[in-house]
Amino acid sequence: MSLACPNLVKRLLAATLLALGTLGGSRASADPIELEYKGLGHGLWLSFSVNGDCRFGFAGQLNARLETCHDDAGRGRDFTTYCVDPFHYAHPGQEYKADLRSDCHLGDNGGRIAWLFDHYGQKPLDDVRAAGLQLAIWDLLLDGDDRDDKDRGDDRDVKNRGDDRDDKDRFGYDHESDAGKAADCFLKQSKGHSDPGEFLDAGANGDDHDRGQSLLGPPCVKAQETPEPATVLLLGAGLAGLAAYRRARRA
Repeated sequence: MSLACPNLVKRLLAATLLALGTLGGSRASADPIELEYKGLGHGLWLSFSVNGDCRFGFAGQLNARLETCHDDAGRGRDFTTYCVDPFHYAHPGQEYKADLRSDCHLGDNGGRIAWLFDHYGQKPLDDVRAAGLQLAIWDLLLDGDDRDDKDRGDDRDVKNRGDDRDDKDRFGYDHESDAGKAADCFLKQSKGHSDPGEFLDAGANGDDHDRGQSLLGPPCVKAQETPEPATVLLLGAGLAGLAAYRRARRA
């Protein structure tokens, strides 16, 4: 017996391969995560610049609690994290919602940020190194690279560098300070590294400065890889085609 619709089978086979290829990367949408901002951990109050504006703020570990993950006693799980949102803040005891998103939404350096957090974010760090890690994360997030004027080997200003960036678009900190040196070290160590990761995005809470900060997500909220409904249907159609093809060949 010959197979009546070879072109159809080919399409179904292609659909199966496509479904298998996208199965691992598809994530079903999840409900917002409830979290509570607990306060500051190890770190330093220091000066830095964001979008050309000089600021004085805290750089370092932040303590929070997830209501999504629970400890053995059924309470929300406390965790240490770092900020990926220097434009907003939260008050100790503030509760707010956040959406779990992939690090790809953090820009081209999202994988490097995730690598730094995976390797150092959950480790006990002193005030200087915790501040340096936060500065490094902000630098990768806002700058897009870890260059500064002294690394370019000349004293040219930005408008002569062959691109349209200017200093106000960059994140800046004191590279000669202890925290700045620690940040430079973290940036150097992260070069060439990339990890998959997630962060807790508070962007849906509005634009108020005290809406709550977006934070890097701890291991207990790593997104479970679940297929989207369309992917399930596509996979089912491909598997059905494979079964029909095998039956036809046996006949």
